Parts: sequence; structure tokens; C-alpha cells
Amino acid sequence: MNSFGKEALEAHNKFRAAHQAPPLTWSSALAQDAEVWAKKIAKKGRLEHDDTKDGENIYMVCGREIDGTDAVNSWYSEVKDYNFGKPGFQSNTGHFTQVVWKSSEELGIGRAKSADGKEFVVGRYKPAGNMMRAFAENVLPSKDGPVKIPEKESASKQGSVPVYRRQKHEERPTQGVETRTEEKTIILPDGTKKTVLSTVTVTLKGNDQGGYSRETVTTISETRKQDNFAQDMKTALPQGSPRTQDPKDSKSSSSTGGPKAPCSVPQTGFAKQALDAHNKYRAKHRVSPLTWSDEIAKEAQAWAEKLARAGKLQHASQAERKGYGENIAMFSGRFETAADEATNMWYNEVKDYRFDKPGFQGNTGHFTQVVWKKSSELGMGRAQTADGKLTYVVARYNPAGNMLNHFQENVFKG
Repeated sequence: MNSFGKEALEAHNKFRAAHQAPPLTWSSALAQDAEVWAKKIAKKGRLEHDDTKDGENIYMVCGREIDGTDAVNSWYSEVKDYNFGKPGFQSNTGHFTQVVWKSSEELGIGRAKSADGKEFVVGRYKPAGNMMRAFAENVLPSKDGPVKIPEKESASKQGSVPVYRRQKHEERPTQGVETRTEEKTIILPDGTKKTVLSTVTVTLKGNDQGGYSRETVTTISETRKQDNFAQDMKTALPQGSPRTQDPKDSKSSSSTGGPKAPCSVPQTGFAKQALDAHNKYRAKHRVSPLTWSDEIAKEAQAWAEKLARAGKLQHASQAERKGYGENIAMFSGRFETAADEATNMWYNEVKDYRFDKPGFQGNTGHFTQVVWKKSSELGMGRAQTADGKLTYVVARYNPAGNMLNHFQENVFKG
């Protein structure tokens, strides 16, 4: 066991001790499997779960060196969202529950770095945690409250930009729910063709004998997506419609989707201003910071220039923006502070958002995209009109936010 594995094991066992679970032992076999998978997803450049019977947590970070505690601290941090009063599967706490799962006995950790500098960490557990109907006896509260995570986990204070994902329970049938969405073309009664989203949700219900029953629900929805416009200068613009689930996003709750983008941490200028403005607000709403994508920024810049030439606000089509989320803004002057100005405008919609009734609201789409938990990458561009009077700003997000039926787990009160 190397020092990275030793640190990860010790971090696990510190948290497990606090939650009344016995310590894990190191498994070289699990570690070898974890490293093989870490190298595979590093080569792909994105988070993705393996088809394994073992328990699995995965983690990705961009822009800094890590040790064996970083991923474990990230996984454990979900403790704040776990409802000990109602034990059971919760989609946004699967990493935490696996870390402290009482019946898990062995751990293996693997790591790998992608060509563009992303660090990937894979944790494997045996026996697997997060089993249906077994949470009450396996996820116990800490007698002294949640363990305080070391200060270095705060990206804003360290200048780092970690990215981490929920555990992909839906790929593993023993863990409750499997959801798959794909785009299909159907033929209507009048003979015309229409593209829709077909979502199949399979729910597995366990029983006391260790078996389970399967319930399958198929839903068809239209592929409309929300357009977000920022309004300055009292320009009247449409508010659009709510998003349905994006096909590429739903296949894996741990995958960023879209093309691979460079891993970069801007130090100065417009990019840093844009990232800092977003992450200030995201930290306030208890979600992980965004990372900067040069590739997405290049596309956002091209669209901003197109808008400035046309002299009007208009969203790119879904094909043109490759399914990314998009916020756009226009205002007079303020070119040097454009990233701050636009982000502040978008965030200002928070005053109108109903946290007690989470969901799509026509006048708060910019705000919800800015703080959308599952979005992990940002690229922004800015451009001026020929006379220099107006500034256009375009922000793109990967994965896209504002997904229908996913507001409660992605938009939190600050």
C-alpha cells in the first residue's frame, strides 16, 4: 500500500469510527481493480462508473495536486444532506453512505491522471454498501455530530477547483433505481414524425428475504429546453420553457457529458473574473465550484461576437451549443467588468425563486443555472457592438442545468 492509499484508508476509518462502524482493511485486489478503472476513465477524460458488483465511489479534481484524503473528504461532505431520521437511499448522499457503511469490510483505492491534467480517484468496497432496506442498520449517526472536514477541502480558500459527482446508483440494480433516457423518433396518428425523450425508470423494492420486485415506468416527454435571457435596459424578451431531461446527461449521473475540455485554472483577466463570480455564489448555496473550460469558452466567445454583430439577444440552438446550458446578457458599456456584471444580473433573480416550492420558474432561470449543483464546467465570452456602446455576454455550462424534476437536488437555499 502506497502513501496515497494509506491516507485514504485512514481518512475512511476516521469517519467510520465517528459513525459507529468498524474500520476497513486494505485489499490489494480491490486497489488493483480500482486503478485499472481509474486509468480507463482518465483516458476518456470523464467520470463514469464501472459495471462491478463491488461498491464504488469516484472523484475528479482539476487544477491542483491531491493526497489520499481529498476524495474521501469530498465523499463524506454529503453527510450534511443525509436524513438520519428517515434512513434510506438518497440520491445526493450515496458517497457518504458508502464511506460509513457498517457492513463493508475491505477497501481499495486507485488513481490516475488524464492527458489534460485531471486527477481521477476510484474507491472500491467489499461488500458493497447502499443496499436496499439496509440503511438503518448500516448508516449510523455520529454521537458527536458530523466530523469537521479539514480546511483544505475549501476550494475557494485554496484556489483549487474540485469536481465531484454523485455515486451512480442507477447503474447498479441492487441499489434501488435505474433510469435511462434516450431520444426517439415516433410516428403520430397523422403520419408525421416527432422527436421525443423516452425515459424508463426501474425501481427495485427489496424484501426481508433478500430478494426484490421490479416496477417499470416509461414516460414520454417533449425535448423542449428553457432559454435563459438576462434583461437590462428594460428589453422585453421571452422567458422560454422548462427543460426536460437531456439524453446525454441522464445515462450517467456521474458523467459530465459532451466533448472533453481542457483542464485549466485561469489566474487573471476575464476568465478568472467569470469563474470567481460564479463560484462565490455557488459556495453561498453549498454546491461545488465550477472549473473553467477553454473549449467551451471559445464557443461562447464566438456566439457573443455574433450577437454583437447582429445587435440583438438570441440563444444558440441546441445543436449549435452542443446541449450545454446557456445564459446570455446585454448591457451598456461595462466591458472590463462584463463577467461580474452579467453574473450579478443572473444571480439577482434569487430574490424571486421559491425555495419552498422548487421547480422551474420562468423569471429565475439564470439564477438556477448559476448555482445548479450538477453543472461542473463553465466557459464565457464577451463582445462589444461596433460603436462600443453595448456589451454582450454569453455563458455556457456543462452539464446543462434547469432540468425538469431535478431542481430540489440541485438548487439549495443560501
